[in-house]
Amino acid sequence: RELCLDLYDSCAEMESILGRFEDVKGRVDEVLQRGRTLQEKLRAYSTLIKSIAFQGKKNDAASTAIAVLGCLGESFPSTPNESTVQEELVKTQAMLGAKKQDDILNMKLMQDADKREVMKLLAIAFQCDYAGNRTYVPLLLCRMVQLSLTFGLSRESAMAFAFYGFLISGFLNDRDIGSRFGKLALAMLDKFHKGECLVWVYGAVYGFISNWTDPIQASLPCLKHAVDVGLLTGDTEAAMLSAHLYVGTALHSGYQLEKLMDETNVYAKQMLEYNQNLTHTLNAPLRQTILNLLGRSANPVKLVGDEMNEDFLLQSAEENSHEVLRSMISLFRMWLAYLFGEYHLAAETAEKNQDFGEKTALSRFDPVCCHTFYNGLTALILARKEGQSKWTSTIESTTRRMEVLSSSSQWNCQHKLELMKAEYAYLEGNHSESANLYESAAKLAEKHHFIHDQALSLERAGMFYLENGNDTAASIMFEKSFSCYTKWGAYSKAAHLKRLYL
Repeated sequence: RELCLDLYDSCAEMESILGRFEDVKGRVDEVLQRGRTLQEKLRAYSTLIKSIAFQGKKNDAASTAIAVLGCLGESFPSTPNESTVQEELVKTQAMLGAKKQDDILNMKLMQDADKREVMKLLAIAFQCDYAGNRTYVPLLLCRMVQLSLTFGLSRESAMAFAFYGFLISGFLNDRDIGSRFGKLALAMLDKFHKGECLVWVYGAVYGFISNWTDPIQASLPCLKHAVDVGLLTGDTEAAMLSAHLYVGTALHSGYQLEKLMDETNVYAKQMLEYNQNLTHTLNAPLRQTILNLLGRSANPVKLVGDEMNEDFLLQSAEENSHEVLRSMISLFRMWLAYLFGEYHLAAETAEKNQDFGEKTALSRFDPVCCHTFYNGLTALILARKEGQSKWTSTIESTTRRMEVLSSSSQWNCQHKLELMKAEYAYLEGNHSESANLYESAAKLAEKHHFIHDQALSLERAGMFYLENGNDTAASIMFEKSFSCYTKWGAYSKAAHLKRLYL
């Protein structure tokens, strides 16, 4: 009998990996009908939840996982609220107390088999809920940390501590906390077979935590490694999520666009092959943005081309309440609108996404920084053209936000802050300070290997000199900017700049 259930479970898992979801249901139903205890059915439930998630129904998958967890004695409120989350955070922090990294690393391994199964289900529920409505994310992470502190460490504990650190650092606005928990999670990998949990831990640390404090370029090889390990171990969901994180991080870091497009095409094909359709859809705005910058679309400002149609995808995101996808489309629409001089469109798009990055403690650095930067720059330009009154609030809030970001990571943000300050000095009529700040922004961007931001700083400096009658200096700046855009691979932007100024 045990062998029979094991065979059905194995077949269901294989069908799920191959994307044969109708067959998965048949195999799982056999186990659920024949199994006499919940323990005998848990493996089948896990496969069922994953197969639902693979089909893009993340909220349904999370709800199913929450229901099964309730049967295992780990109940959650049907409608979590801010008060519930706060109580769990306080409880978890109290349990952590003054524990140091070594205290946690030296804890015993989890011996209770039922609790190990609970940890696996909690991990699956978290992964599904994060990609869905994120209703239970804080509660799931707190519960995983609490169980680890009470019953010992499991292989899911490393991922739990990493994401918990990221969560709590967001609530407290102290990114050093996230960094410490990230290092704890990486050290915890040595307690287990790394391949079993490395992908999710690397995704957490290098996709969500490290960029708030460390050079963004340093995370790229780690995310690529996570992709390779995930594919090798059969964790295709985590592998493709890491691929998505890699593409986004690379784009924001100024990675050479032609090379990035080649790599992205490989990942996009794999996402479809492994039925990671939701991740493939989330990745579409990135792919189309790269194509637009490369000059492979009819209109570089509109996300319409080989990979997506922004109107159709936005409609789908709104109909399905997919906030992450909607925010991503708006982010890249704003970025492209600004780059190609359509400032009112950029401002309008930013306004619709005004709370981006501040709605939840689980926001990633790259899009938050990008939104802050281009929202601020757009407001500064329009304030100079139309008067400050309408734009003062946005200028002040984005500048404060960039100052906070820069205080945590000067490498990633100081040159951006310098450019915002240059534009503000220009707005205030302080031309001498403006010239120095434009130069500082360009030099810092070059020093820190952000060629796209170097190109932008030089372009804005060129506009500054041109508008103030120094055609010679303007020409020099525009030539340098054109060279940087070309090296980056943004051929449509280079052509745009050449058509206007060279």
